[in-house]
Amino acid sequence: MELKENNYEIEIPEESIKPFEEKVLLSGLCDFIIPMSFSSYGGKRKITYECSGYASIKELKISKVRDVFEILEKTLISLNKSTEFLLDPLKITLTPETVYYNLKQKDVKIAYIPSENKSKSLNDSISFYIDRLSEGVTEEAFKYLASIKENMKKGHHSIKELITKVGEMRREIYLCGIE
Repeated sequence: MELKENNYEIEIPEESIKPFEEKVLLSGLCDFIIPMSFSSYGGKRKITYECSGYASIKELKISKVRDVFEILEKTLISLNKSTEFLLDPLKITLTPETVYYNLKQKDVKIAYIPSENKSKSLNDSISFYIDRLSEGVTEEAFKYLASIKENMKKGHHSIKELITKVGEMRREIYLCGIE
């Protein structure tokens, strides 16, 4: 599910997005979400995404530890912002295909695609995302990502705690001169 093209469209069951979620997503206030529009027909909901200027993390093939941790931290910050708009972070599909990065602005946005797996915890969702980010990264980046996952296994962490931990590791990476 790659939203490479401008005005990319997907179809989902109509009940996947609640009316209030649709209003919030269409409001333009969610600056961490790829802009979208909705249409309905025959019990289905069609979502059109405006992705210009952004490329999926998968498409960019980010491998350096500094870049990976910058994107991870900004993704977690975006995920945390969702709660400010009463959007359930667990309902957001978090994969390298749904997280987008603007190279010029160094900005991360998420394509809001309702998650079908509602039984997972937020830690499981973030852990899955980290696993997918780990694919094709440098050995150094892999070690740091594994350290984050190990820390997550030790206990349930809030998004804010994970943001803090990733931020600390980013500073360590920067101060140690690790590429």
